[in-house]
Amino acid sequence: MRLVIGRIAASLPAGTGWRAYRGSSDLARRNDEPTQTLAIDVPGLSNVGFRIFHHPNDLYLVGQRMKRGVRSTFLGIRASARFGRACKLRDSGKKQEALKVAREALAVLGHPDVIRHNAAEGSVLSCSTILVEELADELNATGADFRDVVDALCYIRAVGPKGEFADWIPYLEHKAAQGPADAA
Repeated sequence: MRLVIGRIAASLPAGTGWRAYRGSSDLARRNDEPTQTLAIDVPGLSNVGFRIFHHPNDLYLVGQRMKRGVRSTFLGIRASARFGRACKLRDSGKKQEALKVAREALAVLGHPDVIRHNAAEGSVLSCSTILVEELADELNATGADFRDVVDALCYIRAVGPKGEFADWIPYLEHKAAQGPADAA
């Protein structure tokens, strides 16, 4: 916790009158939880103190969530690049190759670190799922996996009825109602 507070204090702009310092460095106890106080001096305001109560494992868990979020974002970008490539291949008439690349995008989004309901990842997931379904229908191939269909449907519903893919809701609902064995 001291490292985080040190970084907060060090990140304040110099020469602006902002001054930060650590408060009591001893551990005050409230239900056996360590505390730390950060005080910030802002010109024209009285001292503003923030008291942070935390369990020692909380910082670790926050760090793990942040790492997963960053990994998810980078995997979403990788999947987005594959989706863009698949669209270009489809537009140039190489539909079989486009289907393969769109499935690769869905495979990237299937990684355990991907948070599929995040905005960027959910958007790429929905677009890739719909592209796979379009191409699979044209080529008489199997469509997207059941999980991808269900997650894309949930994301499209969350976006709302005025979203770009709202017309796909009945199709995806029908596909999801068929179950996992028939969706693929």
